[in-house]
Amino acid sequence: MIVHDIGKNFALAEFRSMARTMAVIVKEVPVEAHNSVGLVERYHTPLRRAFEIFQEDGFNREVALQMAVKVVNDIVGPDRLILTLLVFGVYPRIIKQSLLSPLIAV
Repeated sequence: MIVHDIGKNFALAEFRSMARTMAVIVKEVPVEAHNSVGLVERYHTPLRRAFEIFQEDGFNREVALQMAVKVVNDIVGPDRLILTLLVFGVYPRIIKQSLLSPLIAV
């Protein structure tokens, strides 16, 4: 499920149809319900910071984004869970031969 505030980012019919093909529900929250997207807002700050660090180190945008998502998923969250370990049970590694995920794009 993708929960978002009102805006043009997720309003496109193409985005919604692509989400439906992947069995993802897109839910728009009302204007005054900022607390509903708080979890996303807490995730965005460290993701943005990691992305900027990788870009400063000279990585292109696509590689920097993929590495930033991995780093944030490998960090202990506020509820003391590590998302990567919760899902996979191990830390998957990124190596030079790893292809970019087609679903992660800038």
